[in-house]
Formats: sequence, C-alpha cells, structure tokens
Amino acid sequence: MTAYIPHKDILLKLSQMQKNIIFTYNRKKTPLEFLFPQYPLFAFTPEPENIVNKKLESCSILAPKLEDCQLYFPFVLKYADGSHDNLQIVFATSKQPIKKAPEINSDAFPLQLRVFRKARAVLECNSWQIFDDKWVKV
Repeated sequence: MTAYIPHKDILLKLSQMQKNIIFTYNRKKTPLEFLFPQYPLFAFTPEPENIVNKKLESCSILAPKLEDCQLYFPFVLKYADGSHDNLQIVFATSKQPIKKAPEINSDAFPLQLRVFRKARAVLECNSWQIFDDKWVKV
C-alpha cells in the first residue's frame, strides 16, 4: 500500500477543517448519527506504487465529499501524459449512512500541494506505519 502524506502545513489546515465540520455536524445530531474523526489524514492506494514513474504535473485537495458512511477530501494527482489518480483522504465516518452532508465552506478549495511525501504503508486495525518515505516536489 502507498501513502501520500501532505506537508505539515496542509495537514494542520485539514485537521482544523475536520474539527470544524465534525463539531458543527454533531451539535444537532443524536448519538447514532454522530461523525467520528478518522486518522491519519493521508491518501492511500490499495496496491503498491507502480514501477513506472510518471511525471507529476499537479497535486490538489478538493472540497469535501460525502459517500455513504464517510466524508473525505478528494486527493487528485495529475500527470503530464494527461492521466490522473483520484484518491481519498477520509476524515470522518458514521455508524449509519449520512443522509445530509454537513455545511462546508468550500472557499479554501482547491488546495494546491507543491510538496508532499510518498511512502509504503501498513494499516492494521487501529494502527498504521509508514516506511521508506520520500519527498515529492511538484
């Protein structure tokens, strides 16, 4: 599994947005509808990274989206050959499907990343580890 790790400044912005979104949503809900924070705020690919290295053209984080029982920030990698990878940074989940998306101020998006880390990752239960991390500049 490969992890894409935003720079610490971007991670701070994402965690502040995560906190505000979850706090605002949970104020008006019953315990069964609560949103729970998810960590780490990394994007993961299920398979190991491809051996072929493509030239990265841009990397951006888009406004949060809702999918069934989770909220996530879309993490988009665009390459010089025109292809792109759409990943997710899951930041909140619920025990039940979320019927109405929380109010989100999308003025801050898209966030353009100029630098991030790429690493091998292992996720097991409630723990995660990263290995062989490398900085990537766009």
